[in-house]
Amino acid sequence: MAKMADAGGPIIETLDDVAAGVRALTRSCAHMRQAHALAGDPPLQRDMAGFEGLARIVVGQQVSIASASAIWARVAAGVDPFTPEQMAGLDETALRGFGLSRPKIVTLSKLARHLVDAGDWLPELVAVPDDVVRERLTALPGIGPWTADVYLLFCLGRADGFAPGDLALQVAAQHLMDLEARPDAKALQAIAERWRPQRGVAARLLWAYYAAVKRRAGAPVTGTRVPDTQLTFEEQRMSTAAAFRRIALSLPGTTEAPHFKRQAFRVARIYATLDERCAYMMFTPDEQEFKVMLAPDAFAPLPNAWGRKGWTEVVLAKLSMEELEVALRMAYAHAQPRPKGTSKR
Repeated sequence: MAKMADAGGPIIETLDDVAAGVRALTRSCAHMRQAHALAGDPPLQRDMAGFEGLARIVVGQQVSIASASAIWARVAAGVDPFTPEQMAGLDETALRGFGLSRPKIVTLSKLARHLVDAGDWLPELVAVPDDVVRERLTALPGIGPWTADVYLLFCLGRADGFAPGDLALQVAAQHLMDLEARPDAKALQAIAERWRPQRGVAARLLWAYYAAVKRRAGAPVTGTRVPDTQLTFEEQRMSTAAAFRRIALSLPGTTEAPHFKRQAFRVARIYATLDERCAYMMFTPDEQEFKVMLAPDAFAPLPNAWGRKGWTEVVLAKLSMEELEVALRMAYAHAQPRPKGTSKR
């Protein structure tokens, strides 16, 4: 049975707690029995509470599991000891060197400064009810409902925590329950009421079910907790290409023109045909090496493309929106003028 955490309610500490929750859910819910039959017992998945755990959730938002792990390893090594004071003492250049995007740099810096000025009250949340935890966390700069819910689930281990805004949970529920449309956060919140007081285990089981369905379909899955931006390849290709265009058009100097009867545009040294799966960007050698290391499935160097070294093929459907924006702005910021004598694309 899950242990009580003072006024915070039952918590999940061990695999036995997860197994007990699974038994309760599969006895009472046919859909949970179906999910368990395919996925088996889900993993425990507990993270550190406090500032470090919250920072790790921020770092992992909207990026692949592999990218999040690589970036977090650099952040954890560079912020030692991992305290709000230490984080607040780092400038933007240092944080950017970890591979953090500007939005995440802003969020982590503001969060650290707030906890330095107000005192680090995050440890107090272990004894606070779920709704109060959510209210206090979402009042912090850059912390939204999804982050607060994931903190409740994995950092505090709340047995009845749930993240209705998580896209993977929504997709899993749609597939499992054979719904016509993917439920939004409000609809999934209502659906999850039937799983109280074990919604934290139900969430784990749905994530495991989602991963199992992906594996069965032949799609690569690198972890059980799936990033909330992971869609089908076609959905991601279409949405990411649209995001590429939106971000590019916000930068000075963007032009659009047909290219072999396909809609296309270029901005600085960035080029894309939007009805295909790839874009092409020019990074500095260090930037190219960094992006290829972080996401080898998404970035492939093309050393001799168009007679120039440094071009990188970017598989749009392999990137989250945030990774795409970081890459595009990095390429734009370091755009180099075309040397005389080089051929035009």
